[in-house]
Amino acid sequence: MELKTIKVGPIRTNCYIIKKNDKTLVIDPGEDAEKILKISGKIDYVLLTHGHFDHVGALKKLKENNSLTKIYLQKEALGEYKKANLFAGFVGQRIDKPPKPDVIYQELPNLINGLEIIKTPGHTKGSICFLLNGYLFSGDTLFKGTYGRVDLPYSNPEDMLESLKKLSQLDDDLKIMPGHGDGSILKKEKPWIKALF
Repeated sequence: MELKTIKVGPIRTNCYIIKKNDKTLVIDPGEDAEKILKISGKIDYVLLTHGHFDHVGALKKLKENNSLTKIYLQKEALGEYKKANLFAGFVGQRIDKPPKPDVIYQELPNLINGLEIIKTPGHTKGSICFLLNGYLFSGDTLFKGTYGRVDLPYSNPEDMLESLKKLSQLDDDLKIMPGHGDGSILKKEKPWIKALF
C-alpha cells in the first residue's frame, strides 16, 4: 500500500491518497482539487469521514475532472453533507456545493481488501473512521492529544465519549491519521481517552 498525506484548504485538512491493488482511494478531499489530482492521478473512490465543508470542498472539481471517481457517503452524514457549503459561509469560507454522492451506504462495500469502517458519531452524527493496513483514519473524531468539537450542529458530546471509548479498545499499535494536525499512535492516546470515563 502506498499512502500520501497532503494538507488542503485554509484549515489545513489532512487529505489522504491511498494506492492499493491498482486502485486509488482518496479520503477527505477538503479543497485544492488540482493539488490532489496531481498526486493521485485517476481516482477510483472518494471516502468521507464526515460531511463538513473542510472535508468535502474539492469534490465538485474532482468529479468534473475525473468522471470515474465515485463518492461514497455514509448514510448518517447526508444531512451535514447537503449543508456543507452553507456551513462554510457561516464561518467565512466558500466551497462549491458538493455533488450528489454516488453511493450512500450503511455498511461499507468491499472496495479495497482489508478496508473497514468504524462508526464514531460525536463530532457529527455521521462521523466514521476507516481502518486499513494498521492505519486508523480518524477524521475529526480523534486527534493527537484531543478530540473533535462537539458544539456544532449535528454534534453530540455523549456520542463522542462512546466513540472514543470504542476506539480506545483497538490495537495499541494503530497509526492515527487524523483530519487535522499531526498523526500519532493509539497507545499514546489511550491514557487521556481512558481518563475521560
